[in-house]
Amino acid sequence: MLTKLSTSNVLFLTLIGIEASLIILLSISLQAYIYPTLFAIILVYISIPAIELLEKKCQLPRVLAVGLIFFIQFFIILVILFKGLPFIILEITSLLKTLPGKITYLMNNVNELAGQLGLDLNLENSLIEQKISKLFTNLSALDTNAIKKTFAIAQGTANQLISTISWIVNLILIPILFFFIGIHYDGILEAIEAYTPIKYRAHFSNLLQEINLIISSFLRGQLLLMLALSICYSIGFNIVGVPYATALGILTGTLSFIPFLGTMTGMTIALFSLYSIQSTLYSFAGLGAVYCITGTLESLVLIPYFIGNSLGMSTFTSLIVLIIATKELGGIGLLLGIPIGAVLKHMFLSFAAVCRNHKII
Repeated sequence: MLTKLSTSNVLFLTLIGIEASLIILLSISLQAYIYPTLFAIILVYISIPAIELLEKKCQLPRVLAVGLIFFIQFFIILVILFKGLPFIILEITSLLKTLPGKITYLMNNVNELAGQLGLDLNLENSLIEQKISKLFTNLSALDTNAIKKTFAIAQGTANQLISTISWIVNLILIPILFFFIGIHYDGILEAIEAYTPIKYRAHFSNLLQEINLIISSFLRGQLLLMLALSICYSIGFNIVGVPYATALGILTGTLSFIPFLGTMTGMTIALFSLYSIQSTLYSFAGLGAVYCITGTLESLVLIPYFIGNSLGMSTFTSLIVLIIATKELGGIGLLLGIPIGAVLKHMFLSFAAVCRNHKII
């Protein structure tokens, strides 16, 4: 009995070692193509409900359903890139160019108020004003070289991104991976479960389903949440009369996936803009109402409906996780830090539950 148990343990550890080695090898092999791989996986996760709908309701074969959804997404991305993105970049660039003057106007008014109160702040030529003006001036200088440098930092090397061959390979990989994962995602999960030790298969299957729910809820829910918030902020800013309202609303809604940052960025720029055009007190009150109404709608309706409680993390925890993930993983951490943190937390709690059942803790 002791020999049989020892053999089982050896086989179990060997199997786990082989699977872990394969995962590490695959991760290292795809390291150069991490961004197209992630982009394809994100597109598949977003598409799964639509693919299953076409497959079950419309009786389409899986291949046709995946192909149809891919071409719809491809068309939407092209429209955003060639129609929406140039408009947003132009509006935001114009907005950034005007911000230094608005800050100067604000500081001059602060100087006047301080003078009336007998204080000598001398903010007109202060280091703060110079730094802020230089920051927004640099941000407004959006040219091709700046965009290339930004992508180069995200990818890891400028040569790989600028290279035509690399771009072609990355672009081709996206549809290939999308079709492969989209067609075979059920089989991939079944294969993972089939090579899981029988003793832990049921628990591991439940864990996979829960992790899949966390990731899919975040990706699809966060995309819909950003879209809804962009619409709400754009409408509200236009009603109040904020300059560059549509672009600022889209920027605020898009940055909402970073806790506090999107709201604070949009609120600060909107306040500066209204102050610089000498808006009435009603406009500022209207801006406050826009943030109160949208924030309440986001907390009570949009987040519970689109994302729910699947992540299991508070806003403050999400912010800390996002800061750490961005520092350690760069662009990937910024995009996927929150779901990665939620998955790791859930895996730890599941492991702790197993330990508790075995009376280890």
